[in-house]
Amino acid sequence: MKWEEALKLIVANIKVGIKLDDNFKYKNVEQTPPYKCFKFDYNGEEGFLIKVSKVQSIEIPISMLKNLYLSAQANDNCYDRSIFISKYPHQTIQQIGHIHIIGKMFVHAGVAAQDSNWKYILL
Repeated sequence: MKWEEALKLIVANIKVGIKLDDNFKYKNVEQTPPYKCFKFDYNGEEGFLIKVSKVQSIEIPISMLKNLYLSAQANDNCYDRSIFISKYPHQTIQQIGHIHIIGKMFVHAGVAAQDSNWKYILL
């Protein structure tokens, strides 16, 4: 699937209030585009805000989703921890949750299937 089609599915299926992982109390979508992301020098780029704990949320800009989706395509359609760490080492160290949340977003949008706890296969 091309990125443009995947993006349409992500935007159509990831809505405010959706719980991305039933196994956790949090991991709920709080905001969707046109939400502006500013953390980690995202400079107001549109994206998503996901609640990951009682007091913490993470921002997922559209460019991050695109970068990781295209990287997964180049990695035999596999999105996993190694891809995220190679592209976003600072976020990996500074804030928990990105790797799993993005995989769950891909699954919920219908652009990937979960293969194991930290491995997702693009459809």
